[in-house]
Formats: sequence, structure tokens, C-alpha cells
Amino acid sequence: MIYLIGVEHGVQCQTKGAAETPEHTGFRTCLEQAIGVHKPILIAEEFNEESLQTRETTRQAPQEPFTKKIADGAGIRHMFCEPDLKTKLALGYQGTSGWLHHIDEMWDQVTEPKRTLLAGALEVLKDFPAREQYWLNKMQGALKESVIFVCGDGHIESFGTLLHENRFDSVVIKRQIGMSTELIELNKRTIDFLNANSDYVEQQYQKILERNGGRIINPNDPYVPKS
Repeated sequence: MIYLIGVEHGVQCQTKGAAETPEHTGFRTCLEQAIGVHKPILIAEEFNEESLQTRETTRQAPQEPFTKKIADGAGIRHMFCEPDLKTKLALGYQGTSGWLHHIDEMWDQVTEPKRTLLAGALEVLKDFPAREQYWLNKMQGALKESVIFVCGDGHIESFGTLLHENRFDSVVIKRQIGMSTELIELNKRTIDFLNANSDYVEQQYQKILERNGGRIINPNDPYVPKS
């Protein structure tokens, strides 16, 4: 059984030596309770060393992986499952900023709020599947046992569906840990937009694909030579 916990990524790391925030405490309490009840052999997460380094740059302070700290304290194996940037880009990852760039490059101008919702919908529809399959592959050897998986809350439905399609049972323990009201609302509006406009989102994707000659390169890809 795979037990899912949906979070805002900020709770997955902590400034070294700093006191816990209420959001961190809520996450730790949830995870420790889940460990006590479900006795997992593995705690895995959508996070990696690059994510930690990015947070260090953003917060301008040394960071430590909070989920791993809890797992280590409980004596449970921990695993980072998120691919590094080079691997994500090789999988075709664009992210919201990449999709916004491609949307703005199209002839048909897309204005707000549809612009932001379309970018988010493209990320869910086109970026999530490859990354989630990567997580699944990474955990493959443990998925017949009890596993706790921590991920961004926006992945809960889609990753749960992927697990089901691969005949793995999953249960959601808790969602929206550390998330602001604004982020919760944006995630909901993005999913609602995708569900109500799936044909439109696919059409815009095909336009972007055609405009880029059949291969969409992330505009922020540092591995592609700049002309």
C-alpha cells in the first residue's frame, strides 16, 4: 500500500538550526503519526538535492531535508524520487514558466487569467505524467510493501491514478499541508479549467508543438547552446 501526503514543497526542507514553523510542525506530526500507524519500509518524496540547493539560494541560508530528517529519526529508509534538472529536461519538462513562454510566442494572444490557467493545465497534462512515471520506476522495488510518498499536493490525483493503473493500491493520508489559501485556490482553478477545457488545452499544445517543429525545448534549458 502506498500512503500519499500532499504538501507545499517548502515544508520538505528546513533552515539549519531554525525553530520549526507551524507548517513544519503540522507536516512532522502527520508524518510521524503515519509512520506509527502504517509501519512503512520506505519514505519517499518528490524532492532531491537540487531542490535543496534551490531553497538555499531562495532563503539565503543553509537547508536540511526535513522529510529525510524525520525518516532517519524513525530508522526508516528514505528516498529522493524527483529527477534532476537535466533528466527532467530530457523528459520534455517545461514547468509553468516554460509554458508561459511558449504561450506568449503563439500568434493567438492569450490574456489573463486564461494565460496562467492554460500554462498550469499544460504542466499537469504534459509535464506531470513523465515525472510521475519516473517516481514510480524509482520506487518499483518497494511498492508491494508499505510506503509513504510525499509530493506536491497537485500530484495527488494524477499520481494516485497512475498507481491504480499499475495495480498498486494507494490511500491519501492528508493534503494541502503548508499551502496558502491562494495556492489551494489556484490549484483548484487550474484543475477545473483543464477538466472543462481539455480539448482547448490539447489544441494549444499542438499549436506550440507545430510552431517548434515537433520538439518543444524548455526556454530555460542551460544545456542547449544559445544562438
